[in-house]
Amino acid sequence: MKRIKKVIKVGGYILTLSILILFFIGLFNTALFKETISETMANWGLFAVAFYTFILELIPQSISAHLIILLTGLLKINSPLSMIIILVSAAISSIFGFWLGRKIEKGFFEDLVGKKTFSKVKRAMTRYGSGYVLVSAISPLPYIPILFGAFNMKWRNFLIWGLIPRLVGFLITILFAGQIINFINSYFPSWW
Repeated sequence: MKRIKKVIKVGGYILTLSILILFFIGLFNTALFKETISETMANWGLFAVAFYTFILELIPQSISAHLIILLTGLLKINSPLSMIIILVSAAISSIFGFWLGRKIEKGFFEDLVGKKTFSKVKRAMTRYGSGYVLVSAISPLPYIPILFGAFNMKWRNFLIWGLIPRLVGFLITILFAGQIINFINSYFPSWW
């Protein structure tokens, strides 16, 4: 069991690091980024968008699928279909994570996210209840459906206070990202 926890934790760190590296390479070396990502998207396309969104929403880490929304916008694959795929993948991942939290013992998640984070989320859930879930769903606070399930939150409350606000937050990000990318393209047309 400890080996599985370690593999999941290391996998999360590797995924987070690789996505952040890609993001910063994209900001500072657009030609290389466009070539590499264009090739990846040509080969993997919307499947890659769905996969990364699912993983980023499922595995507790410091970044979220909001970054995927920005990347699809910068890569000009921000079609309505890609945005629907992001929303559906995020919803499925959140529901799956919540379900896993209900099925697996709390000690596993305490080791997975770290005792400090586990304690912080537990205190916040005890003190603020559904309010914490709402704030974490729409803010930079950690949104960890697995822990919400592990703390025996009711399905109905999770849907109302967690999943629905999370998806609304993604929709707002999609709209906001589109405006920012249009602004960048209008003033720096050669940049992307």
